Parts: sequence; C-alpha cells; structure tokens
Amino acid sequence: MNKVNWDDILKNIFLKENLEHLRDLIGTSADFIMDVFIQNENNQIFWLKNEDPSFFKSIFLYSTDEFLNDLHAKESNKVDEYETVIDDRSFLYLKDVNENVSDIGDIVEIIREGKYIKNYSNKDLETIKKFKLIVKLYSNELNDFLLGIQYLTASKIFKDKRILALTARKIQPLKEQFYLIPKNSFDYMVVGDTVLIRNLTYFERDFGFYKKYEEAKDEVIEEIKREENLFGKDIKLKSIDYFSEKIKGKPSYLKRFYKVIKKGNYKKFEFSKVKEIIDDFNLKVKLDEGNKCIDLGEETSIKDFLQLYDELYYISDLSGNRMVASENSPYQQ
Repeated sequence: MNKVNWDDILKNIFLKENLEHLRDLIGTSADFIMDVFIQNENNQIFWLKNEDPSFFKSIFLYSTDEFLNDLHAKESNKVDEYETVIDDRSFLYLKDVNENVSDIGDIVEIIREGKYIKNYSNKDLETIKKFKLIVKLYSNELNDFLLGIQYLTASKIFKDKRILALTARKIQPLKEQFYLIPKNSFDYMVVGDTVLIRNLTYFERDFGFYKKYEEAKDEVIEEIKREENLFGKDIKLKSIDYFSEKIKGKPSYLKRFYKVIKKGNYKKFEFSKVKEIIDDFNLKVKLDEGNKCIDLGEETSIKDFLQLYDELYYISDLSGNRMVASENSPYQQ
C-alpha cells in the first residue's frame, strides 16, 4: 500500500477515496488490536473477552462496503451529510461527534481512557434487556482506533454457540459463557471525529439527536409569539401551541421546521401568494382570510403546511405539471 496521510483521511472519511483507503487497510493489514464491549441501559460499559477477532473484522469490512456500494449506486464521491437530510435515509455522516452527539462522545472517552468495567459477575450481564455492542479496532498505522456500534436486544444474546463466544473476565474459572449474535453490519462507525450513520431512524432513536431541533423549535415558537404570531410578511398563525405539541418528538417534522427557520425565506411570504399555492395544490391548510391567518389546528395537515413553507410546491416550466420538489414527481390531488 502506498504511504498515505491518515490524519487527512480520518478528517475527511466521508469522501469515497478515503473510505476506499480505510477499507484496504482493514482488509489487508494484520496490524490490529480488537476489543469488544457492551453498554447497558444505564450507560455502563463492560469489557468482554473476544475469542474471534476476525469475526469483527469482517463486520467492519461489510459495513465499509455498504457505504461504498451506496456511493457507487448514487454515482457520488461523497457520503451525504446528516444536516442536509430531512426524511429517513441511510448512509450519512456527521462531523464533530463530541460536540454534536454527547452520548457517542462519552463512549469514545470511556474507551480511550480505559474507564470501562473489566471485573464483574456474570449476573451483571444477565439483567440487560437492550444494549449497544461496541467494537474497538486499533491500528498502529492509524495511531488511533475506530469504533463500530450496534444496537441489540436481549434476543441477540446467549444463543448459537458456534457463532461467537464472549466471556466475562473473572479470576476464578468460568462456569458459564455468554454468546452473542451480532448483526452483519454496524449501525454506526466512529472514525476520528466523524460518525458514519447507516440508518437515520435508528441514530435519532438511539441517541435522541433530534432533541436539538426540539430545543430550536421551542425558541422559535416563543419568538413568533413575541412578534404577535407573525410568520411571514403579513401572515399570522393561529393554534400555534397545538402545532408545537403535534410536532414534538417527531424528527422529520422538527427538522423540516428547523430548515424553514434556518433558510429564513418565510419572512418574505405574502398571504395572497401563499393562498394561491394552497388553492392550486389543494393543500389541507385552513385559512382565516379576513385576518390573513393560517390556522394550525386539527383541520390543517402539518405535512402540507411545512412543505408549503419549505417552498416545495411549484409548477414545472417544461411540463406545466404541479410538482413537489422533494419527490420530483407530479402532484396528485
């Protein structure tokens, strides 16, 4: 393998060529130290004796191949960034893990500083109902380690002895062994300060990452109220508390709302033009024309309202069809 600058590669692991370098290193080098851990519901991390390092190496390879295959299918040279995605997606990346995802940052710190639990009773593991399987792959050439993380339930533990044996570390002879059935790929891989996300839904569920959008939503709602519910050049909102409650805990709605606020184009919206689009596309958005208000109560579709303010409805200059930009398909009434 030609000499490569691993510092630069790890900083930009979301680029296809860098993923290929990493994949080649994992596939061809014997210069690896593998450690296996599980994290329980209380965020305690337990070290496990790993009797089959090659097994986990194959999961790292499979996971990297999945990202590369996705890039090949998209004819893209870069993994999509988490911040640009609204709907459920696969194969994304997010930078600045320590700052953006404190739970993953905590895992990295505990493992890097050796603060995990090595001496414990088998009974400490028997009560675990759901857990994260964490695999650390250290390379001298990288002078750093990668982490692969899977979210597993109790149904994946204590089964099928031929696949993998993991034992609690104890001084006296062990009478029992614990067995895991890992998935074929990691849900997340931590490379440097970047997390590679295989599935957006699982990521947001496991780490509650959408909470930052929840906090932003609350701040914006309060600001709208201070501005006498103005949400456009001359448009006011009704039932804003109902709207706030309806999008609570719903990542796709929260991110769409966040995107609308971040773009800021809504400040130029005029009631007459908004009404025209609502009528043209037969959107389920209730209007109070006399007061130039949008009523966000039960009669309004949250999805229609958010896509309206995200400027996703338009008429094609080429075909004359009414289109929804996010779907790139003719709008169906």
